[in-house]
This record gives sequence, structure tokens and C-alpha cells, in this order.
Amino acid sequence: ANRLASGVTTLYEQGNYGEAIPPAEQAHKLFQGVLGDAHPLTARVLNQVGMLYLAQGRYRDAEPLLQQSVQV
Repeated sequence: ANRLASGVTTLYEQGNYGEAIPPAEQAHKLFQGVLGDAHPLTARVLNQVGMLYLAQGRYRDAEPLLQQSVQV
């Protein structure tokens, strides 16, 4: 999961938002399953997914994820 999240950061920085979404979602599911929703790493990856959606103009998809990520 950490490797996936690191790769997502690299893809995001390169502007490869669409390519970064699947591994970001996978990393989130892994962190969520192992650490739970209230863990900071789970929230960080959820924020990454939200930011990727935001970068693609998918505002309705991004908003709930970003709100959830800051509630941790």
C-alpha cells in the first residue's frame, strides 16, 4: 500500500491524473482494510484520490472524499 501511495504521488506530480486514480483507490482500500477509516494514512490516501478527481474536474466525486479525509 505504501508503494502504491508513493507511485500515486509521482504520477500526480507528473500530471498523470487518470493513470494515478486506480492505484490510489487500491491503496485506499488496502489502508482502510488494514488500518481502518480513522487512521491518518487512510485519510491521506483518500485525500489523494479526492485531489486526483479534483484535478480532472470531477468535483462531485472529489468533494465527499476531501470532506471525509479532513474529518480524521
